[in-house]
Amino acid sequence: MFAVLRIAAALAFASSASAQTVLTFDDLPAGAVIAHAYSQASFSSSFGNSNFVLNIGAGDHILITGSSLLDLDGEADTYVDFMTPVDGLSFRAIQPNGTGVVARFRIFENGVHTATEDLIGLGGAGGEVAVDLGAYSHVTRLEIVDILVSPQENGIGWDDFAFTPSATSSFYCTAKTNSQGCTPILGFTGNLQASGGNACNVVASSVLSHKPGLLFYGKNGPAALPFQGGLLCIAAPRHRTGAVQDSGGAHPLDCSGTYSFDFNAWIASGADPALVAGQHVWLQYFSRDPGFAAPGNSGFTGGLELVIAP
Repeated sequence: MFAVLRIAAALAFASSASAQTVLTFDDLPAGAVIAHAYSQASFSSSFGNSNFVLNIGAGDHILITGSSLLDLDGEADTYVDFMTPVDGLSFRAIQPNGTGVVARFRIFENGVHTATEDLIGLGGAGGEVAVDLGAYSHVTRLEIVDILVSPQENGIGWDDFAFTPSATSSFYCTAKTNSQGCTPILGFTGNLQASGGNACNVVASSVLSHKPGLLFYGKNGPAALPFQGGLLCIAAPRHRTGAVQDSGGAHPLDCSGTYSFDFNAWIASGADPALVAGQHVWLQYFSRDPGFAAPGNSGFTGGLELVIAP
């Protein structure tokens, strides 16, 4: 079920009591591509599109997505990946013309898609509205999709991404972009427990459909070792769990694939007696990628560190 966003005339930032980050794009030159310009977040889009800096006057720069500087219709998807999970996320929508739903925000908490919010346009010239996603915590990814472009308008731009890094972060390392131009997303649901209890599913999304994957883990710390065009995010020795097979969409090579592995069930199986309460575990998915653009015919997520509770 989609919730209606609170829309305001101006963006209200959080108090100075927390170490808030605000990305304004004013420090980047007009026409520049926004990808990895900031250490706190990276920006990407659907295949064939990029995020560009647009000057809308008086040095006010915004992000707008399109296939080139000559085709900035603001209609293409915009993806934001945060280097560490964030809280209190808010930003501005510039010129959200039209009436009714003019864009949707897919929100990932701890690497898992948990909610979709609607941006409701009120018609008229558009102006700007505030988007408040502060109700969500540990946000690791934001996907801005289904953007409506009204006639004779330039779609929607985005600015002033404000957020506070979460106090605790479990994610690290960088995923390898796959042969279809997608970056796999690692996440988890539940709590890792030595006593069993409910499931703790380590999940991955945006992997290739109908391709097998394998969850590896280690107990000796993180790593960032170059390997087959990506990074091994687990220090040796690395242990493998059972293989997982995703289904995904009908096309054999799109990015609709997902993996899920219940690590609590692995602990309960006794396969590794060293997985006891208090043990830190570092995890990463490997996957098959037969595309010509994938060195080693392999794909990797980033890394995830969890601690086994009693």
